[in-house]
Amino acid sequence: MRTRAQAQKVSDLTGGKVLLDKNKPTRKVALAGDFEQYRDALESVSVLFGLCDDTGEKVSTGWTVTGASFEVEWPKDPQLASLVRSHFGARRVAYNWALAKVKSDMDAKRQGASYPSTPWTLEAFRKQWNQEKNEVAPWWGDNSKEAYASGIADLVQALSNWSSSKHRSRKGRKVGFSKFKSKRKDQNRVRFTTGAMRFEDDRRTIVLPTIGALRSKENTRRIQRHLAKNNARLLNCTLSERWGRLFVSCQLAIKTGVVSPSPTATSEVNIR
Repeated sequence: MRTRAQAQKVSDLTGGKVLLDKNKPTRKVALAGDFEQYRDALESVSVLFGLCDDTGEKVSTGWTVTGASFEVEWPKDPQLASLVRSHFGARRVAYNWALAKVKSDMDAKRQGASYPSTPWTLEAFRKQWNQEKNEVAPWWGDNSKEAYASGIADLVQALSNWSSSKHRSRKGRKVGFSKFKSKRKDQNRVRFTTGAMRFEDDRRTIVLPTIGALRSKENTRRIQRHLAKNNARLLNCTLSERWGRLFVSCQLAIKTGVVSPSPTATSEVNIR
Protein backbone atom coordinates (compact mmCIF):
# COMPACT_ATOMS: atom_id res chain seq x y z
CA MET A 1 0.00 0.00 0.00
CA ARG A 2 1.04 3.65 0.09
CA THR A 3 2.04 3.51 3.78
CA ARG A 4 3.06 0.95 6.40
CA ALA A 5 -0.13 1.78 8.33
CA GLN A 6 -2.21 0.79 5.31
CA ALA A 7 -0.20 -2.40 4.94
CA GLN A 8 -0.94 -3.29 8.55
CA LYS A 9 -4.64 -2.59 8.02
CA VAL A 10 -4.67 -4.86 4.96
CA SER A 11 -2.94 -7.56 7.01
CA ASP A 12 -5.61 -7.26 9.72
CA LEU A 13 -8.44 -7.46 7.18
CA THR A 14 -7.08 -10.36 5.14
CA GLY A 15 -5.00 -12.39 7.54
CA GLY A 16 -1.97 -11.72 5.35
CA LYS A 17 1.57 -11.27 6.64
CA VAL A 18 3.36 -7.92 6.62
CA LEU A 19 6.84 -8.54 5.23
CA LEU A 20 9.86 -7.35 7.20
CA ASP A 21 13.08 -5.68 6.13
CA LYS A 22 15.84 -5.71 8.77
CA ASN A 23 13.18 -6.66 11.34
CA LYS A 24 11.11 -3.59 10.48
CA PRO A 25 7.61 -3.70 8.89
CA THR A 26 7.46 -2.74 5.21
CA ARG A 27 4.61 -1.65 2.93
CA LYS A 28 4.41 -5.18 1.50
CA VAL A 29 1.89 -7.87 2.48
CA ALA A 30 2.07 -11.54 1.47
CA LEU A 31 -1.36 -13.02 0.63
CA ALA A 32 -1.96 -16.73 0.02
CA GLY A 33 -4.30 -17.96 -2.72
CA ASP A 34 -6.35 -16.12 -5.34
CA PHE A 35 -5.93 -12.36 -5.11
CA GLU A 36 -9.55 -11.67 -6.12
CA GLN A 37 -10.83 -12.88 -2.76
CA TYR A 38 -8.90 -10.02 -1.15
CA ARG A 39 -9.63 -7.26 -3.68
CA ASP A 40 -12.60 -5.69 -1.85
CA ALA A 41 -10.65 -5.60 1.42
CA LEU A 42 -7.61 -3.98 -0.22
CA GLU A 43 -9.63 -1.42 -2.15
CA SER A 44 -11.49 -0.46 1.03
CA VAL A 45 -8.10 0.72 2.31
CA SER A 46 -6.63 2.13 -0.93
CA VAL A 47 -6.98 1.61 -4.66
CA LEU A 48 -3.27 2.29 -5.12
CA PHE A 49 -1.12 -0.77 -4.67
CA GLY A 50 1.40 -2.79 -6.62
CA LEU A 51 0.73 -6.49 -7.16
CA CYS A 52 3.33 -9.24 -7.68
CA ASP A 53 3.05 -13.01 -8.01
CA ASP A 54 5.22 -15.45 -6.06
CA THR A 55 8.05 -15.06 -8.58
CA GLY A 56 8.18 -11.30 -8.05
CA GLU A 57 6.67 -10.57 -11.47
CA LYS A 58 4.43 -7.50 -11.44
CA VAL A 59 0.81 -7.83 -12.55
CA SER A 60 -1.94 -5.25 -13.04
CA THR A 61 -3.98 -4.09 -10.05
CA GLY A 62 -6.96 -3.13 -12.20
CA TRP A 63 -6.51 0.63 -11.67
CA THR A 64 -4.52 3.34 -13.40
CA VAL A 65 -3.85 6.82 -12.04
CA THR A 66 -4.43 9.88 -14.18
CA GLY A 67 -5.08 13.57 -13.71
CA ALA A 68 -6.78 16.60 -15.22
CA SER A 69 -6.82 20.34 -14.66
CA PHE A 70 -9.67 22.82 -15.16
CA GLU A 71 -9.76 26.59 -14.95
CA VAL A 72 -12.62 27.76 -12.74
CA GLU A 73 -14.20 31.16 -12.29
CA TRP A 74 -13.37 33.25 -9.27
CA PRO A 75 -16.52 33.32 -7.07
CA LYS A 76 -18.59 36.45 -7.61
CA ASP A 77 -19.60 36.43 -3.96
CA PRO A 78 -16.91 38.47 -2.11
CA GLN A 79 -17.25 36.30 1.00
CA LEU A 80 -16.67 33.09 -0.97
CA ALA A 81 -13.70 34.63 -2.79
CA SER A 82 -12.31 35.65 0.59
CA LEU A 83 -12.80 32.07 1.81
CA VAL A 84 -10.70 30.77 -1.08
CA ARG A 85 -7.87 33.16 -0.17
CA SER A 86 -8.26 32.19 3.49
CA HIS A 87 -7.56 28.57 2.59
CA PHE A 88 -4.38 29.61 0.80
CA GLY A 89 -3.28 31.53 3.88
CA ALA A 90 -4.21 28.67 6.21
CA ARG A 91 -1.89 26.34 4.31
CA ARG A 92 1.01 28.80 4.76
CA VAL A 93 0.25 29.21 8.47
CA ALA A 94 0.39 25.45 9.06
CA TYR A 95 3.58 25.11 6.97
CA ASN A 96 5.34 27.91 8.86
CA TRP A 97 4.11 26.62 12.23
CA ALA A 98 5.50 23.14 11.53
CA LEU A 99 8.80 24.58 10.25
CA ALA A 100 9.14 26.73 13.38
CA LYS A 101 8.56 23.59 15.43
CA VAL A 102 11.31 21.77 13.52
CA LYS A 103 13.79 24.61 13.98
CA SER A 104 12.96 24.88 17.68
CA ASP A 105 13.47 21.13 18.13
CA MET A 106 16.79 21.23 16.29
CA ASP A 107 18.05 24.09 18.49
CA ALA A 108 16.95 22.25 21.64
CA LYS A 109 18.58 19.06 20.38
CA ARG A 110 21.92 20.84 20.11
CA GLN A 111 21.66 21.76 23.79
CA GLY A 112 20.69 18.24 24.89
CA ALA A 113 20.59 15.10 22.78
CA SER A 114 17.82 13.63 24.97
CA TYR A 115 15.30 16.33 23.96
CA PRO A 116 12.06 14.62 22.69
CA SER A 117 11.65 16.28 19.29
CA THR A 118 8.60 15.78 17.06
CA PRO A 119 9.14 13.12 14.35
CA TRP A 120 9.11 14.48 10.80
CA THR A 121 5.92 12.68 9.80
CA LEU A 122 2.52 13.95 8.77
CA GLU A 123 0.82 12.00 11.57
CA ALA A 124 3.09 13.41 14.29
CA PHE A 125 2.79 17.02 13.12
CA ARG A 126 -0.98 16.79 12.71
CA LYS A 127 -1.34 15.42 16.22
CA GLN A 128 0.77 18.29 17.54
CA TRP A 129 -1.19 20.79 15.43
CA ASN A 130 -4.50 19.59 16.88
CA GLN A 131 -3.10 20.19 20.36
CA GLU A 132 -1.92 23.74 19.58
CA LYS A 133 -4.25 25.04 16.85
CA ASN A 134 -6.50 26.97 19.24
CA GLU A 135 -3.53 29.10 20.28
CA VAL A 136 -1.73 29.23 16.92
CA ALA A 137 -4.82 29.92 14.77
CA PRO A 138 -8.00 30.60 16.80
CA TRP A 139 -9.84 31.04 13.49
CA TRP A 140 -8.86 27.56 12.24
CA GLY A 141 -12.50 26.43 12.09
CA ASP A 142 -13.23 28.86 9.25
CA ASN A 143 -11.31 26.66 6.83
CA SER A 144 -11.24 22.98 5.90
CA LYS A 145 -8.87 20.90 8.03
CA GLU A 146 -7.33 19.84 4.70
CA ALA A 147 -5.85 23.33 4.29
CA TYR A 148 -3.67 22.81 7.37
CA ALA A 149 -2.90 19.18 6.50
CA SER A 150 -1.82 20.34 3.04
CA GLY A 151 0.74 22.77 4.46
CA ILE A 152 2.11 20.22 6.92
CA ALA A 153 2.33 17.54 4.21
CA ASP A 154 4.26 19.92 1.96
CA LEU A 155 6.80 20.57 4.72
CA VAL A 156 7.18 16.85 5.48
CA GLN A 157 7.95 16.23 1.81
CA ALA A 158 10.39 19.16 1.69
CA LEU A 159 12.22 17.86 4.77
CA SER A 160 12.37 14.38 3.26
CA ASN A 161 13.86 15.81 0.05
CA TRP A 162 16.44 17.79 2.02
CA SER A 163 17.40 14.79 4.16
CA SER A 164 17.79 12.42 1.20
CA SER A 165 19.76 15.06 -0.70
CA LYS A 166 22.03 15.63 2.29
CA HIS A 167 22.75 11.89 2.56
CA ARG A 168 23.22 11.65 -1.22
CA SER A 169 20.40 9.16 -1.69
CA ARG A 170 18.52 11.61 -3.91
CA LYS A 171 19.53 12.27 -7.50
CA GLY A 172 19.58 15.69 -9.10
CA ARG A 173 20.36 19.14 -7.76
CA LYS A 174 21.18 19.62 -4.10
CA VAL A 175 18.09 20.48 -2.05
CA GLY A 176 18.39 23.20 0.57
CA PHE A 177 16.70 23.31 3.96
CA SER A 178 13.12 24.60 4.03
CA LYS A 179 12.39 28.31 4.42
CA PHE A 180 9.34 30.08 5.77
CA LYS A 181 6.60 30.83 3.25
CA SER A 182 5.56 34.42 2.58
CA LYS A 183 2.35 35.63 0.96
CA ARG A 184 4.37 37.59 -1.58
CA LYS A 185 6.50 34.70 -2.87
CA ASP A 186 4.55 31.51 -2.14
CA GLN A 187 2.21 30.15 -4.81
CA ASN A 188 -1.38 30.16 -3.58
CA ARG A 189 -2.60 26.58 -3.46
CA VAL A 190 -4.33 24.07 -1.22
CA ARG A 191 -4.80 20.32 -1.63
CA PHE A 192 -7.85 18.31 -0.56
CA THR A 193 -7.62 14.53 -0.02
CA THR A 194 -10.85 13.92 1.93
CA GLY A 195 -14.25 15.53 2.33
CA ALA A 196 -16.92 16.56 -0.16
CA MET A 197 -15.07 16.48 -3.49
CA ARG A 198 -17.20 15.84 -6.55
CA PHE A 199 -17.93 16.75 -10.16
CA GLU A 200 -21.61 17.56 -10.64
CA ASP A 201 -23.76 16.08 -13.41
CA ASP A 202 -24.03 19.45 -15.18
CA ARG A 203 -20.35 18.96 -16.15
CA ARG A 204 -19.54 22.52 -15.16
CA THR A 205 -19.59 22.46 -11.36
CA ILE A 206 -16.71 21.25 -9.17
CA VAL A 207 -17.39 20.97 -5.43
CA LEU A 208 -14.59 21.24 -2.86
CA PRO A 209 -14.76 20.82 0.94
CA THR A 210 -15.92 23.93 2.87
CA ILE A 211 -15.42 26.15 -0.21
CA GLY A 212 -18.33 24.53 -2.03
CA ALA A 213 -19.25 24.83 -5.72
CA LEU A 214 -16.92 26.42 -8.27
CA ARG A 215 -17.90 26.98 -11.90
CA SER A 216 -15.55 25.41 -14.46
CA LYS A 217 -14.78 27.40 -17.61
CA GLU A 218 -14.60 24.16 -19.59
CA ASN A 219 -16.60 20.95 -19.78
CA THR A 220 -15.61 18.36 -17.16
CA ARG A 221 -17.04 15.42 -19.12
CA ARG A 222 -13.74 13.54 -19.38
CA ILE A 223 -13.72 13.16 -15.61
CA GLN A 224 -17.39 13.28 -14.65
CA ARG A 225 -18.47 10.41 -16.93
CA HIS A 226 -16.04 8.00 -15.25
CA LEU A 227 -17.13 9.07 -11.77
CA ALA A 228 -20.84 8.80 -12.67
CA LYS A 229 -20.34 5.18 -13.78
CA ASN A 230 -18.33 4.35 -10.64
CA ASN A 231 -15.35 3.53 -12.84
CA ALA A 232 -13.15 6.09 -11.10
CA ARG A 233 -12.36 7.44 -7.63
CA LEU A 234 -11.15 10.92 -6.81
CA LEU A 235 -7.87 10.75 -4.92
CA ASN A 236 -7.27 14.45 -4.39
CA CYS A 237 -8.03 17.92 -5.75
CA THR A 238 -5.69 20.91 -5.67
CA LEU A 239 -7.03 24.45 -5.88
CA SER A 240 -4.39 26.93 -7.03
CA GLU A 241 -4.03 30.50 -8.26
CA ARG A 242 -1.75 31.27 -11.20
CA TRP A 243 -1.50 34.63 -12.99
CA GLY A 244 -4.56 35.78 -11.02
CA ARG A 245 -6.60 32.87 -12.43
CA LEU A 246 -8.06 29.97 -10.46
CA PHE A 247 -7.49 26.29 -11.32
CA VAL A 248 -8.63 22.92 -9.96
CA SER A 249 -6.31 19.99 -10.65
CA CYS A 250 -7.48 16.53 -9.73
CA GLN A 251 -5.89 13.12 -9.51
CA LEU A 252 -8.05 10.04 -9.84
CA ALA A 253 -7.79 6.27 -10.15
CA ILE A 254 -9.63 4.82 -13.16
CA LYS A 255 -10.58 1.15 -13.32
CA THR A 256 -8.97 -0.85 -16.11
CA GLY A 257 -8.83 -4.54 -17.10
CA VAL A 258 -7.88 -6.87 -14.25
CA VAL A 259 -5.05 -9.40 -14.52
CA SER A 260 -4.80 -11.61 -11.45
CA PRO A 261 -2.35 -14.36 -10.52
CA SER A 262 -3.28 -18.04 -10.60
CA PRO A 263 -5.36 -19.46 -7.68
CA THR A 264 -2.31 -21.24 -6.29
CA ALA A 265 0.02 -18.24 -6.40
CA THR A 266 1.05 -16.16 -3.42
CA SER A 267 0.42 -12.49 -4.06
CA GLU A 268 2.76 -9.82 -2.76
CA VAL A 269 1.07 -6.45 -2.45
CA ASN A 270 3.44 -3.50 -2.47
CA ILE A 271 1.39 -0.59 -1.14
CA ARG A 272 2.77 2.69 -2.28
